Amino acid sequence: MPSRPDHYPRLTALAATFPTLRNPDLRGVAPFDAETVVRDLRSPAHTNASRHAARFVLAVFNCGIATGGKHFEVVAAMASWDSSHQRAFLAWAEAPWWG
Repeated sequence: MPSRPDHYPRLTALAATFPTLRNPDLRGVAPFDAETVVRDLRSPAHTNASRHAARFVLAVFNCGIATGGKHFEVVAAMASWDSSHQRAFLAWAEAPWWG
């Protein structure tokens, strides 16, 4: 699952729209590196909300990525996210793009 450098800035910017992904203890988010994000999902620095956000960004990067056997689930994510996370997702959904 090699990352393409031309997509790092856009995916990094997308990740930054989710407050919990701005945590400096999370690896692979800024700059975006898919392999590192997948490996880091088990980190205790992650919250339920940040795991959903990370899985979402990974799905934008490559919709076939399963992280720990789990794919991004929009209903579960929206139920766990606060309004700022929901707004970040909805902003992308209004003008979706893929990595």
